[in-house]
Amino acid sequence: MHRPWADGPETLALFDDGRLTDASLIRRMRAEYPILDELEGLARGQGTVIHQPVQGSQIGDFFVLAPSPQLYSICMANFDRTPAPNPAVALPSLFQKAADAVKRKLENWNIETLRDPKPDDFRPENESSIVLWGVLDTSKILLTGDAGIYALSAAHQFARSHNVDIGTADFVQIAHHGSRSSIGPTTLNMVFSSPQQQGITPLRHAFVSASKDSTTHPRRSVTNAYQRRGFKVARTNGGTITFYSGAMDGRTWGPLDLVPFFYNVED
Repeated sequence: MHRPWADGPETLALFDDGRLTDASLIRRMRAEYPILDELEGLARGQGTVIHQPVQGSQIGDFFVLAPSPQLYSICMANFDRTPAPNPAVALPSLFQKAADAVKRKLENWNIETLRDPKPDDFRPENESSIVLWGVLDTSKILLTGDAGIYALSAAHQFARSHNVDIGTADFVQIAHHGSRSSIGPTTLNMVFSSPQQQGITPLRHAFVSASKDSTTHPRRSVTNAYQRRGFKVARTNGGTITFYSGAMDGRTWGPLDLVPFFYNVED
C-alpha cells in the first residue's frame, strides 16, 4: 500500500517548505489522507505487515512493474493534497480542465482519431498508480489502475529489463476508466502492437471499469484503439467480470456483452 509518509527524510526533501520537519510532514500527510491512515491503523491492529509496492516486488502472484521510485516521488510531490513541491521536482504547472461538451467525429478501422495525451494531461495521482503483471495458470494478466502513459511506459521498460513482454497479455485492464487523457497510439503501439488488419479474429480480452449510466467513459476512441490491436473489449457497467481459463463446467454465468466498434467517436 502506498503511504505518502512512509519514506521519511527522503520525502521531506521533495517539498519547498523549510518549516517542515519529519514529524510535522507525517502529521500533515496523515491528516490529508485519512482513509490511508485508517487502513494502516486497521492493518497494524491485526498484525499485518505493510509493504510499499516497490517496483520489482512481488504481491501474491503479481509482479509490480510501476511506478518506479523516481516517478512516484515526482508524482507524490505534485499531489493535490501534499505541500508545495521543491522546484527541482515541480511540474511546470498544474492544469484543471473543464469537461468539454461531447461532440462526435467519424472513425473507421483505418482512421484512428485517438491522439497522444498532451503534457498538461499529466495527473500525478494517476501516474503513481500501481501496474501489476501476473501469470495465473497460463493466462497473462496486466492490471493498470489509473496509470497514464508515463507509468505504462515505465512498466513496459522495466518488464523488458526482466525479459517480460507485457504486450503478450491475454487479459488487460484499460486504464483510468477508458479516458483518452491516459493513453495514446504511441504508447499502445509500443506496449501491444500497431493496428492489425480488419477482420482478424481477436484472441485477447480488455476490460474497462465504467458505471452502467456513464455516457463519457470509456471513450469510444479508446475502446476502438484496443480493438484495432487485437482485443475484445468489455465494460463492467458497475458489475463484475469473471475471466477464466481451462474448463469451467457447471458455471452459472454466461458470455460478456462486448463493446462494439464505433464509427462515430467523441471529438
